Amino acid sequence: MNKVIITGHPSSAYEEVEELLHICGMAYAEKSVREGFTPQQITQTLCRAHGVSEYGKNIKQIEIGALWHSMVLDLMLANIDKSFWGWSDPNIIYLLNFWKSIDPNIAFILVYDKPESALTRHDITHFNGQNDIKDGLNAWGAYNLELLNFYRQNQDRCLLVHAQQVRLSAASYIQQLRVRISKNLKFPDKILWKGTEILCDTPKKPPRNRKNAKQNEEFEAGQTVITANVPAPYLADNQNDNPLSRYIAKALTHGSRQSMRVYKELQESANLPLLNEGIDGIAAVDAWQAMAEQIYKTQAQTKQIENLSEQLSRAEQNAQDIVRSLEGGISRAKAEYESVKNHADFLKHEQESLHVKLNEQSKKFADIEKQKVEFSHTIQQIEKSAKEKAEQLEQLKKQLEEAKKIAAEKEKQAKELDAKNRELQSKAQDGELKQENEILLSQLHQVQEELEKYYLENQELKKNAKPIAAPKLYGAKERVKNTLEYRIGAAIIEHWRSGKLTLLSAAKKVQKEWENRPKPANLPPLEEYADAEKGYKAKKHLSYRLGLTWLNHKNILTLPAALLQDIKEFREYKQK
Repeated sequence: MNKVIITGHPSSAYEEVEELLHICGMAYAEKSVREGFTPQQITQTLCRAHGVSEYGKNIKQIEIGALWHSMVLDLMLANIDKSFWGWSDPNIIYLLNFWKSIDPNIAFILVYDKPESALTRHDITHFNGQNDIKDGLNAWGAYNLELLNFYRQNQDRCLLVHAQQVRLSAASYIQQLRVRISKNLKFPDKILWKGTEILCDTPKKPPRNRKNAKQNEEFEAGQTVITANVPAPYLADNQNDNPLSRYIAKALTHGSRQSMRVYKELQESANLPLLNEGIDGIAAVDAWQAMAEQIYKTQAQTKQIENLSEQLSRAEQNAQDIVRSLEGGISRAKAEYESVKNHADFLKHEQESLHVKLNEQSKKFADIEKQKVEFSHTIQQIEKSAKEKAEQLEQLKKQLEEAKKIAAEKEKQAKELDAKNRELQSKAQDGELKQENEILLSQLHQVQEELEKYYLENQELKKNAKPIAAPKLYGAKERVKNTLEYRIGAAIIEHWRSGKLTLLSAAKKVQKEWENRPKPANLPPLEEYADAEKGYKAKKHLSYRLGLTWLNHKNILTLPAALLQDIKEFREYKQK
C-alpha cells in the first residue's frame, strides 16, 4: 500500500501537485471509521491540542504522544484496501516527523514556490505596511526552511519540487515520482491535464548529484515527453497575481535575505527545481504593460462611471416625471376608489336590507305554508265529516223511502181490510166473523202507529240535517307570490347588480324550473279568496311588475329599457 502526503506553504500552489496525482490514479483518503475525521481534520485536532494556531518565524516539529495514535490508526484502517492514496495539507509541516514514524511506506512530496508568491497570492489588504510584508516573508522563509531540513534528512522518502516547474514539465514530475517514491506505482502512459494530452516514456534513473542547473537540464533532456501541446503556465485566480504585482513583490523579496537564501537552497537541493528563472528586463516590461493596462482600464472605468452618472441623472429625472404622473394617477384612482367604495357601501346596505326583508318574508311564507297545511288538514276533516253526513243522509233517505213504501203497503192493506171488514160486517152473522174482524182492526191500528212513528222520525231528521257551507279561502297574497311573474321579478331584483348576463341566466333558470315543476290542481279565482285584497296589492309589487314585463316583452334588446321604466314608475308610485 503506497501512501503520499503533499505539503507546502499555502501560497505554493500545492493543490495542483495533488490534482496531477489524482489524475494519475491516486485515490482520495476516506474518513476515519470511528470519529469520521478527514486527514486534514486530524492534523487540525493535533495542532490545536498542542497550542499551534498559525505560522510564525519559528516552526518546530510537534511531539505526539501515544494517546493520539489510535485516531491515526483508525484513518489507516479506513483506507487499508487502497493500493495508492494520499492527501495534501499545509499544516503537515508541524507533523512531518510524526507521520514519518507512523508508517515507513509514507512518501512525502514537498512543494515550494518563489518567495514573492507569499505576497502575490494573498489579498493585498492583508499587508497593511512594511512590517506585515516583512513578517509574511519571514513566515514563508521559516516554513520552507523547515521543509528543506526535513527533505535533507529524509531524501529517500521525499520529493522536493517547484510548483511552477511541475506545471511546465508535468511528465518529468511523474517520472521522478515513479523512480524516487515507489517502483511499484502503476501510472498511466497517457494522461490529460489542463486540456493537454501527455505521453510519458519509461523513466530513466536521475543523477545523484543535482546541485547545478546543467545537470538538471541534462536530466530533463533525458526525460523527453511527447505532448500534443505544452501545458500553459499557471494563471492564478487571485486578481493581485499579475505581472505588476509580481514585479513589485520580487523587488520586495530581494530585500529579504533570509527568504532569498532559503529559496536558493531549495533550488539547489530540489529534485525538480525551476529551470528558467526569467529575465528581469522582460519582467519589467510586463509590469509596465500591466500598469498601462490598469491605467487604461481605470480611465475606461472613470469614463464609464461618468456615462453611468449621466444615465443615472436622466433616469432620476425620468423617474421623477413618472412619480409625478403616478401621483396624479394615484389621486384620481383614490377618488374613483372612494366613489366606488361609497357606491359599494350603499349597495351593501341595500343588499343587507333586502336580505332582512327576504328573511322576514321567508318566515311569513313558512308560517303561511304551515297555516296552509293546517287549513288543508282542516278542510280534509270537514270534507270527511261532510261526506259521512251525506252518507248518513242518504241512508236516512233510503230508510224514509222504504218507510213510505211500507206505509203505502200498510195503507193499502188497511183499505183492503177495511173494505173486507165492511163486507164482513154486513154479511157476518156468527161470532167467528166478529172475532176475525177484531183481529183485523188490531192489525190496522199497529200499521197506523208504525206509519206515525216513521213520519215523526223523518221530520226530526229533516229538522236536524243542516246544509254544509263551503269553507272560506285565504292566502291570496301568497298565491300571487308563488306565480311565475312574481318569482321572475324577484330573481331580476336579486341579480340586478351582478350584470345583465347574470340577470338573464337567473330569470331563465326560474322560468325553466317553473315549467318542470309538478302541475298543481286548478285553483279558484283570486276574487273567491277571503283576503283577495292582499293578492291585488301583491300584484302591484315591483317583483310582479318586472316579471310580467319579462314574460310579455319579446324583444331582448329593448327589455332592459322596459325593466328600467317599470322601476322608475314603481319609485314614483312609492313616493306618492
